[in-house]
Amino acid sequence: MIVSFISAMLQYFGRKEEDMNSFQVKKIVDDIISKYYYFRIEDVCLCFKMARTNIKTYGKFYGVIDGGTIMGWFAAYDKQRDEHIAAHQPTHHLQITLTQLQGKITKR
Repeated sequence: MIVSFISAMLQYFGRKEEDMNSFQVKKIVDDIISKYYYFRIEDVCLCFKMARTNIKTYGKFYGVIDGGTIMGWFAAYDKQRDEHIAAHQPTHHLQITLTQLQGKITKR
């Protein structure tokens, strides 16, 4: 399923058989699944959307698609994703733990 989905996305970007044949598409999908095994299908969709709309981060698209370009998109998306997750980590648990710790220290 993911192979056909990514193939469809690449065709949307204008992939031609001269750019990447079916074997190369399958290989790049295998590479993506292997390296980014923790991505959900939503991450893959968002990665392609960001590659299409965010030229500054993902680079200008010149109409030629290759494995390096696609893996570059996924690396850029993964970096942004990690930064977003790190920025939105809940600190509530840490605050409760510190408060509980301070209460226990005071009671002794």
